[in-house]
Amino acid sequence: AVRYGMAAAANNDNSTHRMYVLEPDNPNPMGSYAFKGQLTPTPDRWAIDGTVLQWNGQLYFIWSGWPGTTDGQQNLYIAEMSNPWTISGSRTLISTPTHSWERHGLPINEGPQVLMRDGRLHIIYSASGYWTHQYALGRLTYKGSGSLLSASSWTKAPSPVFMQSGEIVGTGHASFTESPDGTQSWIVYHAHHDKNNWQDNRDILIQPFTWFADGTPNFGVPIPKTTPIETPSGTPDPNRAFVAGDYDANGAVNQADRSVLAAQWGETVFPGIGSDGSSNGLVDGSDFLMWQRQLGQTALAVTAVAAASEAPLNAVEGPADGPADGGGASMSPWRLELAGPTAPAAWDADRHEAVDEAMSNWPAADSPQSRQRRVLYEPRSTGGEASSGRVRPAASGRPVDHLYGIDAALAAAGGLADSGVVLYGSRPPHEP
Repeated sequence: AVRYGMAAAANNDNSTHRMYVLEPDNPNPMGSYAFKGQLTPTPDRWAIDGTVLQWNGQLYFIWSGWPGTTDGQQNLYIAEMSNPWTISGSRTLISTPTHSWERHGLPINEGPQVLMRDGRLHIIYSASGYWTHQYALGRLTYKGSGSLLSASSWTKAPSPVFMQSGEIVGTGHASFTESPDGTQSWIVYHAHHDKNNWQDNRDILIQPFTWFADGTPNFGVPIPKTTPIETPSGTPDPNRAFVAGDYDANGAVNQADRSVLAAQWGETVFPGIGSDGSSNGLVDGSDFLMWQRQLGQTALAVTAVAAASEAPLNAVEGPADGPADGGGASMSPWRLELAGPTAPAAWDADRHEAVDEAMSNWPAADSPQSRQRRVLYEPRSTGGEASSGRVRPAASGRPVDHLYGIDAALAAAGGLADSGVVLYGSRPPHEP
């Protein structure tokens, strides 16, 4: 998927307002962007608030624009796209501000946002002037047949679907999301909480909403700022036990965390440098903290994600005592952590059939970077075996008593999370 951002820009002449596309040069959203150019429909007129819809394999661009070349009325338009930065057809009018509640201040339809559920398609838009108390949300719903480019394929709600209430006025420009467990729908919008001095204090507000039996959204009324709201369902307890690498905060390090990382960084995460978000040559605690910041989670136990080249991570299962190295000195123990739905209650390599990977030999190179990048996993069918709580390298058959301190990100990305098993450990002994 191509990740990109829309931007509206103009010089001091408002009539030059147009839509442009920026594409990131790398998956990090805080990195640099490349200018892809203007989105130019036919005719090329004033345009703001663009959004992209993908429907039945086709991309569409939806935005607010002027019908002519002078300020005044704003309509909603739609056009097909040949790629995420190119409009390929003429613009089509799908909504004009015809109702009285859409014409306070000026006749305006703007801020379109796509909202889909159970195969039903809605466009939630803002109506009237943003500088009025009556700024509100309207709804277009696709009838289910006909071209999206035809206004006759859409039905407009006759009344606002979300509007001012009490001290909350000027409600508009909504976005939509779900609770962490996917059981709740939430609306995010901007409004004012002081209707007497409201132009100086516009806020971003969020609240849950439900759905009517006919599949249309029921946004209810704005909840006063002084009314407590329960946190979204599935939000992790901030006092929960912390698990390094648990990027989706469900209490386990498993394949779901790999998906979270891939979604955040737009790449397939794999052992080695592909997981090195901080670009320091190691997949370690610094990468975890970077991913964590992207997810907006609170770092509760930084010590649990210390640099992987120096310290073992959480001990959950495995030998109770660390083995000795070649010189007889006691080493920090390695660990096997069981996670995910396939993990048994207690470690038993003989009956845990999901364990089908084995650790390869460590390279002779002494640098942590070399060891880090040469961590490999070999399936049991090629000679690797698991027994007595140890993972044996397929090549030599010698027990790997000391696993290098790979963190949960590397282990999960390496595929062990697919089987419900994550390896942890300390630095290996220096061996040829």
